[in-house]
Amino acid sequence: MEGQWAFGPEFALGVVKQKFIGGALLSQKWDVESGPCKTNIFSGQYFYAILLKGGNVIGAGPTLSYNWDTKEFTFPIGTG
Repeated sequence: MEGQWAFGPEFALGVVKQKFIGGALLSQKWDVESGPCKTNIFSGQYFYAILLKGGNVIGAGPTLSYNWDTKEFTFPIGTG
């Protein structure tokens, strides 16, 4: 929605190894002003990459979310 502002903390953690890269970014957002849309959302993104021989990689970086007001949870499982 245009003109809607939200704020909240974010936390990031990552690891890099010789054959693996992975981590997560997590955040919580609350609305700044009252309006027609209330914001109270936890979201995050996990990512990973498994480094294979010959320059090939198996990895993903899907985004998850949880809306505290509607109790809706989205947790995609991805790979590529």
